[in-house]
Amino acid sequence: MLAVVALVLVPVALHFIIVATGDMASSSGLSFALLARLSFVTVSAIGHWAIYTGLLTTFAVTLRPGREALLTTMARKLHGTLSDEVAAYTRQATFAWCAFFAAQLTTSVMLFFFA
Repeated sequence: MLAVVALVLVPVALHFIIVATGDMASSSGLSFALLARLSFVTVSAIGHWAIYTGLLTTFAVTLRPGREALLTTMARKLHGTLSDEVAAYTRQATFAWCAFFAAQLTTSVMLFFFA
């Protein structure tokens, strides 16, 4: 859980450090419009990161040893008894969703800092 918090807080803290010490501040100072724009972008990024961090955490927690994967639970509630092949498939699909959410977070952080 600490890693998830760090994934959200560290980029935001680094962004503020870059903004406070970057070239933009040395030329003519930060204008109100620039601060407002940076705040909007940062708030948008935090919201995006929070959603995908929550989804990643929700799916990933169910992949722990001894736990039933989230999609396996959903399939079992919808269809009743599942074959071993379907249970393995839904576990792999849950892992695939975790990979997607992690990729979304990584892409979002990279775009936030380098775009």
